[in-house]
Amino acid sequence: MAVFVQTLPATLVAPALRPLVVAQHGGHEPTMHALAALNMLGGLVAAPWLGRHADAFGIRRLLAGLLLIDAVLLFAVAMPLPTGLVLGLRILEGAAHVGGTTLLMAAAARLQREGHGAALGLAGGGLIFAIAIGSALGGLALAWGPRGPFALGAALLAASALLVPALPLPPRPAGDVPTAPDTARLRVPLLFAFVERYTVGLFVVTFALFARGVHGLSDTAIGFLYSAMTLPFALAMAPVGRLSDRLSRAQVLAAGALLYAAGFALLGFAPTALLAPVLGLAGLASALLYAPTLAYAAALSEPHARGRAMGLVNAAGCLGMLTGPPSAALLMALTRDPAAPAHAPRLVFLAAAAATLLALSAAVPWLRERLTEERQAARP
Repeated sequence: MAVFVQTLPATLVAPALRPLVVAQHGGHEPTMHALAALNMLGGLVAAPWLGRHADAFGIRRLLAGLLLIDAVLLFAVAMPLPTGLVLGLRILEGAAHVGGTTLLMAAAARLQREGHGAALGLAGGGLIFAIAIGSALGGLALAWGPRGPFALGAALLAASALLVPALPLPPRPAGDVPTAPDTARLRVPLLFAFVERYTVGLFVVTFALFARGVHGLSDTAIGFLYSAMTLPFALAMAPVGRLSDRLSRAQVLAAGALLYAAGFALLGFAPTALLAPVLGLAGLASALLYAPTLAYAAALSEPHARGRAMGLVNAAGCLGMLTGPPSAALLMALTRDPAAPAHAPRLVFLAAAAATLLALSAAVPWLRERLTEERQAARP
């Protein structure tokens, strides 16, 4: 629940970015894209650093401070300030926001013990569920004007900071000296954290253009189709976390990657009536991919290094979201065919499938090692 509340303000403002830029920054499209992406740059820098300090100093005080800073910065981004200053504030706001998410994921990772994969599944599910419903709530808040979602998000963050003392956060492991996690053992979880967010970055804008230009769907219908992907993702995270406690995480992750690639490969060729089922498949596959990724990042780190591990996972995800949209824009520009409007989006979706399969191929030796370890651990 804490992850959900902390993530919700960031997703509330998504529908307000375009009208805010139109109202206060001349309506320049590059500014819209920059305002949407630069928070990930801040998160990329902040997540590993804050993960390290979570291991060193504990979580509660850092989290309360970050929530308050995030509230102030989010409100400031909506003010009628010079565009350059607003973009700079957006970078800092992203650092505070992703930093707060990192601290909460670090808290969930400290609960990670054998048989407790659901703790990270619940945390990840809360994050994705906030993404799933945040845009809809932000659209309603636009009734107050383009600053409305920002003000609502800032108020939620400030209220959350006041509730931090009541959160049942686990203490830092006693007697442990914080050290860096073993990045060699974490290379595959970090790879899949990047790929999952990178493919989402390829998908988000491309699908909106594809659904409108090829299938003739309205913005409202497109919003529901996004929910067809994100809601199964969110709802499946905790069950998949429990499933990964009972079965091999390596097998769950590999199956998720295959289904995820299949969903993207089918998306560009599905008729309108089948778009929602295909997106639902991709959402379920996302959970099969992401829940074991989080569980591995915690399980393969020492207790005193789990904050840093979650920071690295979030940084990898930020890098994916930062590079996915421009990659999609470049591929769309290079392959656009006015006579065949479906051609370029299909290639972007196929690129997402190919990226997932390439990551899975690179991960096979690592997954075999984990599968052997998990089977040995399961023997009586």
